[in-house]
Amino acid sequence: MSFTDWTAASGSIFKVKFVGLYQFENIYAQTKLMGASGSEGMAFANTFKYAFAVTIFLNIFGLLLALVFNLPFKFKGFIRSAFFIPCIFSALIICFTFSAIFYPGGPFDRFLTAVGMSDFIRPWLTDRSINIYVISAINIWMFLGFTATIYLAGLKSIPGELKEATRIDGANAWQNFRHITLPLIAPAVTISMVLSLVGSLKVFDLPYLLSGNQAYVINSLVYFQMGNQLYAYGTAISLVLFIIVCLLAFPLLKVLRKNEVQL
Repeated sequence: MSFTDWTAASGSIFKVKFVGLYQFENIYAQTKLMGASGSEGMAFANTFKYAFAVTIFLNIFGLLLALVFNLPFKFKGFIRSAFFIPCIFSALIICFTFSAIFYPGGPFDRFLTAVGMSDFIRPWLTDRSINIYVISAINIWMFLGFTATIYLAGLKSIPGELKEATRIDGANAWQNFRHITLPLIAPAVTISMVLSLVGSLKVFDLPYLLSGNQAYVINSLVYFQMGNQLYAYGTAISLVLFIIVCLLAFPLLKVLRKNEVQL
C-alpha cells in the first residue's frame, strides 16, 4: 500500500494506482524542506531523542537499582514490588496522573516555588524544546522496575562462590563488578537494551496522551496521516519506521551478543 496513491478519495481499494517510490520521496522532501520545524522533521528528531534517552538512562538506572535490590536489607520484597507496580498500570492512568502533576500551577510547579526555584518553572508538556525529555523521564520512571527485574534475574544467576573467590584473590568491589558481574549479566543487558530501544522507537501512547500534537513522534505522524485519510502516506511512514527499527536493533543485538559469556 505504501507504493500506491491510496487515500479516502480512491474509493475502493481496487482503484488505487501504483506510484512507485512517490510516497517515500514525499517523506524525504517534507522532512528536508521543513527541517526540525515541520511535523515530519520534528517526528523523526523527537523519536531519536526519545529512544536515545530512554535506552541509555533506563538501562543505567535499572542496573543500579538491581544492584541495590541484590543487597540484603529489610522489606526488600516490598520495595521491589513498589518499583515494579508502575509498569503494571495502564499508560492512560500514568498519563492522567503526570498531566495533573505537570499542569501549569500544579504540584510540581508549587514544589519548585516552595524551594525557591520558581525561575525554572516551564510549560513542561507543551514546550516543544523540553517536553520530549520530560516524557522520556516519565517512561524511564514507568519501566524502571521492570528493567531492574531483568538485571536482577541476571545477578541472581551468578554463583556466590565465584564472587567469594574473587574477594579472596584480593579484588575490590569495582574489579568484581567489572570482570565478573558485568560479563555474566551480559545476556540480561542484551535483552533489556534491545527491548528498550525497540519499544522507545515505536512509542506512541505517552507522547500523544501527555502532549497531543506538541510532542510529535513517528507514530504520531502515522496516526494523524491516517486520520487525514492519507492511507498510503501513513503506511509509507510506518514502513520507514519498521526499517529504522531493523537497522538499529539487529546491529545492536549482534554487538551485544558478542560480549556474552557462559560459565
